[in-house]
Amino acid sequence: MVEGDDGNITCYTPDFTPSAVSTYEIVGTRWRVSAKNLSGQTAILDQYDWNLGVQSNGDAIREYTFNGAKISLIVSGNIIYAYGPRNVTAGFGYECSVAVRTKNSVGRYATQVLFAKGNTKDFNQVPVNQPTAAPSIPAKVIPSPTVQAKKTSITCVKGKLTKKVTAVKPKCPSGYKIKK
Repeated sequence: MVEGDDGNITCYTPDFTPSAVSTYEIVGTRWRVSAKNLSGQTAILDQYDWNLGVQSNGDAIREYTFNGAKISLIVSGNIIYAYGPRNVTAGFGYECSVAVRTKNSVGRYATQVLFAKGNTKDFNQVPVNQPTAAPSIPAKVIPSPTVQAKKTSITCVKGKLTKKVTAVKPKCPSGYKIKK
């Protein structure tokens, strides 16, 4: 397990060589990744079995979960598995446990814990402490141009008399009714 300069933590397995896969009939890995907060409470982030391999064209397999990202890739002919927790918090302990799965059984878990030195949000580094903002200097207030309300017209009637009234909110004069 390693912590990068950007604060991201990555759990990974050693290389699975083709001869080891064949000799020990390795079919995949079993993962358990958990986080321990500052109060000592532990929460499992992900727990899963992952079959050995990569895409048929040789490209890495990448899967994203709510709590992290998992990847399998081939480097120099050997298969490597990795897991990166999402949204790492400085000071939290991240425990990565991985076991080799063979055709007939599951091996012992190899576990490592690393305490995060930086924060990440969705794999991107964020400051641990937000700096205090410098006092702002009030800018010169420039009044915004006033928006003229649109005037509308209505026709009002009183017996045989008619009047046209134009205003923002037109109303008929006393005794007049709006023409329908």
